[in-house]
Amino acid sequence: MAAIYKREIHSLFTSMTAYIFITFYLLILGIYFRYYNLSYGATTIGYPIYQCFFIYMLFALLTMRSLPEERKEKIDQVLYTSPVSVGKIVIGKYLAMCTVWALTTAVICIFPLVIKKLGYAALKTEYSIIVAYFLLGCAFIAISMFISSLTESQLTSAIVSVIVIFLVCFASSFAQAFGTGAYISLISFLLIAAIIGAIFGWFTHNLAYGLTSGISLACIAVIIYIVKKSLFEGAIQKVISKIALSETIYSFIFDKTFDLKIIFTYVSIIVLFLFITVQTIQKRRYS
Repeated sequence: MAAIYKREIHSLFTSMTAYIFITFYLLILGIYFRYYNLSYGATTIGYPIYQCFFIYMLFALLTMRSLPEERKEKIDQVLYTSPVSVGKIVIGKYLAMCTVWALTTAVICIFPLVIKKLGYAALKTEYSIIVAYFLLGCAFIAISMFISSLTESQLTSAIVSVIVIFLVCFASSFAQAFGTGAYISLISFLLIAAIIGAIFGWFTHNLAYGLTSGISLACIAVIIYIVKKSLFEGAIQKVISKIALSETIYSFIFDKTFDLKIIFTYVSIIVLFLFITVQTIQKRRYS
């Protein structure tokens, strides 16, 4: 795994991807930092972090080359037949990209010191925000890496990653477009059950298993709807709002509380998407 990590780090820096990512990320965040903290006197780094959430789309740049390029050039066939397991290859690549993000975050750690130098800053709170921000970025890297494992086109990987990150960031806004009626939530959950069933069938190479999973989830939703319809009132809005990762850091910034549930959410997302990335590659490897 160490060899994969070193190889990926070398690739990220020799291809200028890491430099471009770090430069643009810090440039955009720096502009917001100057506006909110230096010009208007905001005493927390949370304001620029919260307001420039569109910056998360730069993670697509960081992950777009990691898997598609090797798949296109057939280098992946050499890697996946090596003694190193697919899991270690994926983790090695992921840690390399997280290292670039960690270097970016290390520079961001200077911002609270600047705020304190110019006025007041609760450093413990500020650095808890940065820790949560770092883990949020790691979650976006894991999501984008999974998307990159589905294609051999860097452009496709980047575009789809940007779209997915955009949808995740604006999920709370999209939730308002849904009605609060119970039947709307039921229909939405039935569609989700169908999607989950399709995913299960694809991963297991078993259409029957996918259909059984989807139908079972759909039946559970219908039964709950019949027994207690009130549970579905506005339920789909609540679910969609929970997907809005850019909103989850809110409690760190504005409530000034270190929310372990949010940290657990980020770690769970990282583990989940690394796992399905490995499964996707394994599926292609043996198909």
